[in-house]
Amino acid sequence: MNNFKGKIAYKNFLLPIIIILLAINTQAQVYSIGDTVESLQAKSMINWPQQEFKYQKGKALILDFWATWCSPCIAEFPKTDSLKNKFAKDLDVIAVTSDKNELVAKFLSTYKKNFGITITSVTDDQLLKRNFPHLVIPHYVWINKKGVVSAITTPEHLNDENVRKLIAGEKLTLPVKNEYEDVATHKVLSPLVEIDEKRGFPALRSYYYLGKYQSGTQSFSTAPMYDKTTNTNRIRAINISLAGLYTLAYLGLENFHISRVIYEGFEELKKDQITKENYFSYDQIIPGDNVKEAYAKMKKFLDMELGATSTLETRRMECLVLKKGRGLRLSPANSKAETVDSRDSTIKNNVPLENLLSIWAFGDKPLFPLDIVDETGLDKRQRISISLALKDKNDVEALITAFKKQGLILTREFREMAVIVLKKK
Repeated sequence: MNNFKGKIAYKNFLLPIIIILLAINTQAQVYSIGDTVESLQAKSMINWPQQEFKYQKGKALILDFWATWCSPCIAEFPKTDSLKNKFAKDLDVIAVTSDKNELVAKFLSTYKKNFGITITSVTDDQLLKRNFPHLVIPHYVWINKKGVVSAITTPEHLNDENVRKLIAGEKLTLPVKNEYEDVATHKVLSPLVEIDEKRGFPALRSYYYLGKYQSGTQSFSTAPMYDKTTNTNRIRAINISLAGLYTLAYLGLENFHISRVIYEGFEELKKDQITKENYFSYDQIIPGDNVKEAYAKMKKFLDMELGATSTLETRRMECLVLKKGRGLRLSPANSKAETVDSRDSTIKNNVPLENLLSIWAFGDKPLFPLDIVDETGLDKRQRISISLALKDKNDVEALITAFKKQGLILTREFREMAVIVLKKK
């Protein structure tokens, strides 16, 4: 399912990555798993007692490399915040971004107002990413109390059990985050670029790639990212559903329930976690800094590869409508937000309803089987707690019962809403 349009500049795109990494290795201490960290520092901090960060042994540390445009990174903030609070005496969790301090401060202030979560972050980072070089975020570095780098992982390994082992100094046998394996640009594009270089062809300028499941990397997607050096715009999406790809093409990173992607004339392509069927990966680079054009190109390429026509329409759809009922139970003001997950249940304590719905209602594996429409009128300052047994996941009656206990009424109804319609040509 590969297709390439035009050419992308090898010297302007891939070589800088190699050159930067080589420079990193010669100019800063690069740490790997098993190495002992002697010194780490950062000069620009948000939500930290001091203006600078200086690492000291005696407390475990997880470094969370992220960016304000990285939705998969931001989606993990509730989890990292919960771990930080639960193990506060023995663990620091510090986010790290090269984004500017002013931009990050504004973003994290809004995030705190919306979700009640305070994130500690390094900004303007040029040092820590040299100590722990990487190409893909989110990127997590685990350091135990003795300063030993114990793991470098993707987000799915962030849980109580692994953090307890880190604090206890036990060996973490976690899969090492793989920056290269099966990622479209490196696996598919690089060999073609090398051939292009050897033959002396003009530098490649643009391309797109649509492929299947990519092992060794987590699921993520990005909005168009502009590179001033190459004057190119790039969109990436790895290991997401076809519905997720079309949602990205039409609506960017906005929340959109997958039930609102309608298939007409062919069967819905649902992801299978065991066989990895119907996992898709997409990579696109086009010249210029036009976001609308980048999304339009993505839609065009997807339609062409799928042999379909896609449109954004308004239709009357069945959905779940959430309303206030009698005896609404709200958490006390300024209550601490937390997540408590076990093998049998998931509990969200003292969270804004908007936060709860954004976590449970969207993505490739939404908790709710239908889109949920919030008609409660609750604002972001009003918080609730709710508990769900994992065996009841996607069980509408169980969801209705769980919300009813909190004084919220969840019903099946119909509403006019935007949908993406895919039709076979």
